[in-house]
Amino acid sequence: MSSDASLDLATFETHSPKDRVASVRQDSRGCLATLIALGDACERLAAGEPARALLLGDLIAETATSLDEPIAFARALRATVPALA
Repeated sequence: MSSDASLDLATFETHSPKDRVASVRQDSRGCLATLIALGDACERLAAGEPARALLLGDLIAETATSLDEPIAFARALRATVPALA
């Protein structure tokens, strides 16, 4: 990923766990901002594709845990709430 490219949810989804962590680390927004942006995108997805949103929310939460980002972990879980409604 180039230094000016922002990681998006579709790209994040295709990566292996190790590559997801690396991609978040490389994003120019910083780890926390990147994970929050991914969580926000996941939350928007929840109404139309709830099963995918639940899966992606879990992947974001796992990545946040790997990067020791508890705020991003909580936000990722919150992003899945609309999918459960």
